[in-house]
Amino acid sequence: MPARQAQDRRAAAAAAAAAAAQRGQATSCCIPLQIAQLDASFGWQHPLTFTNWVTTDPLVHPLEPPAPTSYEDWMSVDATHLRTRRSWTAGYFVNFHAYPYYPFFLNLPPADYPSIANLSAHPEIRTPTDPYAAYLEELRAYFADYALIITEVGLPSSYGTAKIGFQGRNHGFLEENNLGAKLRDIVTIIKDRQLDGAILFALHDEWFKRTWNTEIVDWDRQYWHNVLSPEQVFGIIAVEAQAPVYVDGYVDDWLARPNATNVRLYGTLDATDAADAASAAPRQLRGVGIAHDEAYLYVVVQRADAPWETTDHLVLSFDTIPDQGSLTWANLSRVTMGHATDFLLYFADGTLTLYVRSRGHRRSLRSAVANRAPRTMRPLAEGSPTRPPTCTPTCGRRPTTAAPTCRCSTRRPPSL
Repeated sequence: MPARQAQDRRAAAAAAAAAAAQRGQATSCCIPLQIAQLDASFGWQHPLTFTNWVTTDPLVHPLEPPAPTSYEDWMSVDATHLRTRRSWTAGYFVNFHAYPYYPFFLNLPPADYPSIANLSAHPEIRTPTDPYAAYLEELRAYFADYALIITEVGLPSSYGTAKIGFQGRNHGFLEENNLGAKLRDIVTIIKDRQLDGAILFALHDEWFKRTWNTEIVDWDRQYWHNVLSPEQVFGIIAVEAQAPVYVDGYVDDWLARPNATNVRLYGTLDATDAADAASAAPRQLRGVGIAHDEAYLYVVVQRADAPWETTDHLVLSFDTIPDQGSLTWANLSRVTMGHATDFLLYFADGTLTLYVRSRGHRRSLRSAVANRAPRTMRPLAEGSPTRPPTCTPTCGRRPTTAAPTCRCSTRRPPSL
């Protein structure tokens, strides 16, 4: 009886999927028809199409896990089911949004897996070592009689990543020069597979977008820029916050804005850099400055006795959530805090490392978002470090050999 019930459930699920697919086909048919009728009413004609995705293409993808693990290959919308009359001279073309990291099978080279190791059954696949190229070859063969355009493809340069892709075609965590090279390669792949065009996504960053890996905190998204969210950082043109200060090792710009609402100074910062070094006690701090914009928190710490050296050590802790945090941190046995803290910034050997108390932070984020049921997020290990992508330092605001060595803190140089 249990086996019969399971069989009935599978049959019911298959029937529901078929019905949903038919509804999808009907919707896809009706919308271009309505557009064509509207065009004709004005005496116009434009080429017709409808947007499709890899997840609803008419191909079979044996490397995509079956339901319930994945529902990314369980129904199809076939653009060849649409025809235009001869009187519609503007034509009809097929288009897909096809990103190189989604869905799952695009990260797996077909030649590496026995399920389709017999490539003689797939003569259209000429590049079995590259899953994105192999997919486009299959797509081109299926729509051989149609103009075929990839109307969305791109990669984001966010600090965070939502998916690690084949050959580094990630959904985020890409330094801009590397990202540009990968986009060039993707466009070349599309061109070499005889597709008829490609449109890069997107022209500019979009702060209002959300991604699964950060959606738990992405409320009021349009008012701030979450650089950990890949969906917000696809732009070829950056849309960035107006930085209140330069990140260059100098403090005169901090001192010039003492009354700004987003700049706070503590102690006595001095633009002359250790003017009274002879009388100052060793390892004493002169002052601390904290500033922020819609994307970043800026911190400057100035020593009283001498400039910072690579042999110095500095620990800054940030207690952002009441009544929780860590007193000790993994890999930092010499650091014991006098109060619980959620973030720890550690400077040693000329390198800054940000540690995150991820488990407690994750719990607090869940409770901080009212009336929501956020998806499970994969936390970092307790106290594990996170490092941003490497990029070119931007210390050249003042053309002087005395400028200190610095590391870039944003993906593009901040400016006033």
